[in-house]
Amino acid sequence: MNPHEMMLARRRRTMLAAGILSSLLTVGLLLLVLLPGIGTAGAAEAADGKRTVAIGDPKTATIVPGAGWEVTGADSDELLLVSPDRGLTVRISPAPSGKPAEVLAAELGEGSGSGKIRTETLASKLVVAHVDSAKNVSAAVGDDRHAVLLGVELSEPDAKQAKRDLASYRPALVALVESIRLG
Repeated sequence: MNPHEMMLARRRRTMLAAGILSSLLTVGLLLLVLLPGIGTAGAAEAADGKRTVAIGDPKTATIVPGAGWEVTGADSDELLLVSPDRGLTVRISPAPSGKPAEVLAAELGEGSGSGKIRTETLASKLVVAHVDSAKNVSAAVGDDRHAVLLGVELSEPDAKQAKRDLASYRPALVALVESIRLG
């Protein structure tokens, strides 16, 4: 084998090795990107209306989603609930220490123009502080020590298909909020 042929053979081996390495890196990156999403999608469960679901890790509160609600992220720092008709999404997460109105004001930010915070006392003696609009609700539910944050959002295409607005989901939303227990 002459020096020119040796150089060509070395170049081919180098290019082949670079191609294999590049392919392995691409597959590795795809796995890093896709696997977390696949794991989250597979973790969704349908609620039975009786089982309590933990909010936060460690557990800050519990909630009892109604039958048919899709539950994702139980025992994690963000619980995602989707209504049976997929028209409403509720995100729930532990909040910093404080009263619900203070926690919600801090979450929304001063002067955010989000509207007046209203507070109500629930049958459970917990307090709910909330700001409502036509398509979403921001709320905090808790006592004087700590709270959980709720982000409620109307899913436009699904709610429109079901011919529902946020007001039509209020009974289900009230049931969810009333089922929250701290600790």
